Amino acid sequence: SFLQLKVIGFISTILMVLITCVPICISAVNIKSNIEYAGVEKASRYVQLVDGNDFIPILILTFAIITPVLVLFAWNFLNKRNTSDFYHSLAYTRLNLYLTKIAAFVLWILIMYASIFLSAVILYNIFKTCYIVNYGSILSVFFSEFICCLLCAAAATLACSITGNIFSNICLTGLILFFPRFIILMVQVTVVSIVYFASSEHFVSILDNSYNMIVGQVFSVFTGSSLDGVINVAHSKIYTFVLALIYFVTGCLLFIRRKSETAGKPTLSWKLQFVIRTVIGFSISIIGDFICGCSKKCRYRKVAEYIICSYNVHCGCGCCYSI
Repeated sequence: SFLQLKVIGFISTILMVLITCVPICISAVNIKSNIEYAGVEKASRYVQLVDGNDFIPILILTFAIITPVLVLFAWNFLNKRNTSDFYHSLAYTRLNLYLTKIAAFVLWILIMYASIFLSAVILYNIFKTCYIVNYGSILSVFFSEFICCLLCAAAATLACSITGNIFSNICLTGLILFFPRFIILMVQVTVVSIVYFASSEHFVSILDNSYNMIVGQVFSVFTGSSLDGVINVAHSKIYTFVLALIYFVTGCLLFIRRKSETAGKPTLSWKLQFVIRTVIGFSISIIGDFICGCSKKCRYRKVAEYIICSYNVHCGCGCCYSI
């Protein structure tokens, strides 16, 4: 399993190391040129402070793109009947096969993170006159983003355990990661609008999106909130890690019960397929209602609301039936 992922693992690691190293080198060259121009006595003005926040945009790529690709490729045999029959006929238990696949892509993620960190450390030591580095903050961010990778991998593994084609794998992974928090957000907004003293921080703290580090980072893009309260707090790391373990255990139980005939089919049963389609349709249709509800100055708000909702319901149903 580890060798089966070597192509994606090597390419991903090399790309991430390049994305990390090139900006460091370019910035160091610019800092050195500024120091030479201004003089050594003014060098402190141009020395750059580096902490963990500088690595967040880079590490987001690891759980947003690379981890799903690794996991989906590792479980791709479940989507084809011939490969599914072959793996299920091996003289290994389902549990051993499940743990082997998990160990393979988790090890590649660890190799990628270690390569990124070591390459950055080497460059910072080469250009030590240009940077002041807070390694403690960097390690903390690396640990947090690695937990995010585990959660993303667990959600994709759970999705692959109960679906039988790549499109269903991707759709269900997104639903597992974001739909529960989306429902919680709707409940939170409704409660806060009714009870003025209720908030996610003081009323029911676990409803706060910062507890789930993946959701917190994605929502911060739209809200403009700081990531310090998401990445650098202990309760977010514990909550995200426990949630990842729950998804891994659930995926294991479903994988053990999975039949080889599921390969090529959207889900394990028509009941689960109906639930997934309903959830996708509901998620798509409700987006228009929220967008229109935010535009309070709209003169024809009600008319636009019904039109947008009807359009989104139509698109959602069309998308669901294409799965």
